[in-house]
Amino acid sequence: MKNLLSYLLPLLLLAACGGEPAAPARDSHPHSHSNATTGNSTHAGHNMPAADSADGGHGGHTKITFNWDELKPPVPAGEIVDLKNTLDPVTRKPIAEPGKVSADYKGYRVHFESEATRARFTRKSLKYLNALSLEPQTDGSVKLVDATNWIDRVTETCPLMEGSEVDPHGTVYLLHRGYKIFFCCWTGCGDGFMQDPARYYDWYGLVEKDGRLQLK
Repeated sequence: MKNLLSYLLPLLLLAACGGEPAAPARDSHPHSHSNATTGNSTHAGHNMPAADSADGGHGGHTKITFNWDELKPPVPAGEIVDLKNTLDPVTRKPIAEPGKVSADYKGYRVHFESEATRARFTRKSLKYLNALSLEPQTDGSVKLVDATNWIDRVTETCPLMEGSEVDPHGTVYLLHRGYKIFFCCWTGCGDGFMQDPARYYDWYGLVEKDGRLQLK
């Protein structure tokens, strides 16, 4: 009987206290590096800085809901410009049969190595634009640029995902007014930046002067 009571007593106490003990809280900002090859990430529950945070907009917890790819820019006038790209913008591998698989995208003809990579580009074009030297605009359009001498703006951590490190050798960046703006991942960072680029200029050491974006 004594042994039975010693077994039942903890169960009775647990029931009286309201059931199972609480599980430890999870970190809402998983820490991982961006993938230098595909740009994929393990980030979940992606957050961006709150506009009214005390440090000027960095480190908040506002959900990114803006999707740049959903913007509908004005239909470009004139003929489609063939980019004649020989590397697939998704895999960055040579295209075996140029012209076999292509898509017209916002005034430009883009070529792919397969139907699968064309589908991936169509689903989320923003993450592949730098491979085509296309600069996204805030109205949803794109502009062909020569980014040969554009300046890398890489920070240790991403302003749109607090504490997440940025891979300086990766492909997670956007072309923006003469600079390559790097992020930690594609899970909303590019979209958040394009929603209001000027909000993050200070973080990247940039300043607007006389209509031009310059290093501070």
